[in-house]
Amino acid sequence: AAALIGEHADTPNAPFFLYMAHQAAHYPYEASQNSIDRFSAKFLDGFDTRMKFAACVWELDQSVGQVVDALKGAGAYDNTVIFVASDNGAIPGKSGAGSNWPLRGGKFTLFEGGVRVPAFLHSPLLPAERIGARHSGLFHLTDIVPTFLDLAGAKMDPSKARQLDGISQVQALWYGAPAPRHAVLLQADSYGYRKDPLGFS
Repeated sequence: AAALIGEHADTPNAPFFLYMAHQAAHYPYEASQNSIDRFSAKFLDGFDTRMKFAACVWELDQSVGQVVDALKGAGAYDNTVIFVASDNGAIPGKSGAGSNWPLRGGKFTLFEGGVRVPAFLHSPLLPAERIGARHSGLFHLTDIVPTFLDLAGAKMDPSKARQLDGISQVQALWYGAPAPRHAVLLQADSYGYRKDPLGFS
């Protein structure tokens, strides 16, 4: 990612989109020994998986910092929007290393602990009154594309815009307007992740 940002520095006025699907905080929870040692004394005996997970998250944080430094070095940071989100809830418990408390359930379930995830948006372009603000409205995965197209100033043909499943959340995120979404689709399949029947009629 940092290398791509550096290459883009040669064309600073051209739009640039980067999608980085980081695997650092994902099973099998692999981190460098230095990172693991950093957390070894912070967990009770028997919680090795949680310790490794903490080390992975710390390495993820360091990696995101390198991307931000690359954006600043390329002179692109002041005109950048960074969106970070998880793909699903954690697998709760000692073996899964995650926690969705106070939400019920986790990955592989349709409870909020499985489908409601932490996310944040960061940008020097945000209005000052929106920095640190919380968005309590619904935001679905499908809203990312129309939101970023809107932020980028894309001129969409209204007839083609209807082909997008999501809706732009710019007014809510940028200006605190009421959330534009009142419902989300959580499941449309008869079978679950492991092809087991979900029991929906």
